Amino acid sequence: MCATPCYSLISGSANSLIRFFVTKLPIALVDKMDAAAIADDIEKTCKNPALIIVDTLSANFGEGDESSNADMSKLLTNVSIYFREMGSCVLFVHHVGHGDKGRERGAYALRANVDFRIQVEKLTETSPITLRSLKVKDGPIFDPVAFKAKVIPIPSLFDSEGVQETSVVLELDEYEEIPNTPIRGNYGVALSILKADCTSRRKELDKRGSNALAWVPFESWYNLFIEQGAKTRKDSFKRTVTQLVNAGSVIESAKQLYRVPE
Repeated sequence: MCATPCYSLISGSANSLIRFFVTKLPIALVDKMDAAAIADDIEKTCKNPALIIVDTLSANFGEGDESSNADMSKLLTNVSIYFREMGSCVLFVHHVGHGDKGRERGAYALRANVDFRIQVEKLTETSPITLRSLKVKDGPIFDPVAFKAKVIPIPSLFDSEGVQETSVVLELDEYEEIPNTPIRGNYGVALSILKADCTSRRKELDKRGSNALAWVPFESWYNLFIEQGAKTRKDSFKRTVTQLVNAGSVIESAKQLYRVPE
């Protein structure tokens, strides 16, 4: 494991030090032997660890395909057997998809089998960092929480030129909901049509026992919009869709598929 002991300062108190260990070597968690080996190293280094952070899941996946439910299930099984048996909470740091910013990328097996899903967002350079609860297996989701970053000096740590090294901590900030695009006029009509079609497609998928997301092709959405009596050109409708996507009211895939957040 080659873990390096480090120390973390809690609440700015010098008497509140906790130990943590870091390894920069990636591990193939999809491989049973590799998962067992790293778990053994962890246990030798730190008995009964409270938290194991995998940052990032993709970098520590191994030779498998993170978009494969079979491979993702292998990884989750290995983590459950070798990590959680130590009594640890296992935290995966994972990226959202390129087209779908409302969910983590890769296989559905991940979101279906974890106990918690928390999305971390920073929309602009000046906006706060927001934590949103997307799933709690055995309880209610929590309200969004906002943080602001604060640069702090690291005591007794200086670079080669004598300049003190710094780090960043997060402080609680006041959460403010970012207003969505108004749902009046074409925005509201387009959004209500998409919601209804997603609901219909979701029911059909459930009947077939499918966990696939209820995506609606752009052409289908536009045709339904026109059937409502609208006379909007396709390029104008596309601009409406883009604004709904930018406001977070609609999720877009890379293949011109759309859905409302679930």
